Amino acid sequence: MIALVTLSLLLAGPDDQVGRLLYECQELARATNLGVSGAYVYRIRTGSHGEVSTVSLVSDTVHSRVMDRCLRHGLLGVVMQRKSATFNVKLEVPRAVRQHAVWLNNVPMIRTIAKDVSVRPLVYRENTGMDVYPLAVAKLNAGGELPPHFHVSSGMFLYVLDGSVKLSWQHRRGSKGVKSRVLKKGASAWIPAGAVHSLRSDSDVVVAIFFEKSNDFNWLRGISSPGTRILPPPSVPMTGPAPSLEAGRLVKIHAPVVALGGRRVKRRKLISRGTLTLELVYAPKGRDVKIAGGPFTAFVLSGGGSITADSDESEVMRGGSGIAALRLLKFRSVTRNIPFSAVVLHRGRLSLSVVPARRAGSGRRK
Repeated sequence: MIALVTLSLLLAGPDDQVGRLLYECQELARATNLGVSGAYVYRIRTGSHGEVSTVSLVSDTVHSRVMDRCLRHGLLGVVMQRKSATFNVKLEVPRAVRQHAVWLNNVPMIRTIAKDVSVRPLVYRENTGMDVYPLAVAKLNAGGELPPHFHVSSGMFLYVLDGSVKLSWQHRRGSKGVKSRVLKKGASAWIPAGAVHSLRSDSDVVVAIFFEKSNDFNWLRGISSPGTRILPPPSVPMTGPAPSLEAGRLVKIHAPVVALGGRRVKRRKLISRGTLTLELVYAPKGRDVKIAGGPFTAFVLSGGGSITADSDESEVMRGGSGIAALRLLKFRSVTRNIPFSAVVLHRGRLSLSVVPARRAGSGRRK
């Protein structure tokens, strides 16, 4: 009989390898906005020194592919007390507080990248396994500021989710060569690679940030990174890649868009850059939605239900969720009184269609 070892995130000590792994993987799952709770049972085989050599899933009541991948990868190489043994490990994942949404003021962020500025990564290469357009939510508390900086190889789209923020950017040399605009809720902007820009807010504000390329998303580990360069003081010479004044002249701003409504599916283009387009999509309440023509990354503004991407397993999603797909995304509503709306960054053509939501206990659509 194979022994069962039970480990809980609540009981794990700070020096416990598996406890730390559980915590980190749950944070990763929460960052993708998945309501994770339940338990995993893995069958583990250890070597002569106690190192984990194989990991296989026995049972799963959490149903988060993101967390399962994280745990399996992290368990390999962990040193256990049992040597040259095969046994089952049950990893209990308690329900965390406030993991049901991503944006607004009652949601904790993941990382602080500047004074009074924090971010919550949603879609990026490490948690999707795909080279798609990364997405994060950034929150600036009152008085918060991202200092003047530029991204070396990737442009970015901003969409203001809540509040208003002052965007400044450099378009010619000298202090008089700086333009500024206040972006209110529903406004959007395109900032090319190389364009020096900064953000500042006098009140709490939340923005969604879409990146053009995944390789520049390491700025989430701190505002200063190889792909993101902070401008030094005027007395200090710039080393490494230089910013581009030409890029600063290509910054685009789109005025706030009034929330879409009505009984029909609607789309509103916000900003286009080459073949990339940021747009707002809407479907009336009580409808299921199909979006085709990826690759694309979407931030769900409202609606609750399950999302299936590229005919894979479905995940629970709601307002504040981020999702990436290569070809196809289907949203099945479970909140009949809330319309579905999302901000979508895509390349090329995108088709949006809706069908009446399936009634409970019925295999037919109305």
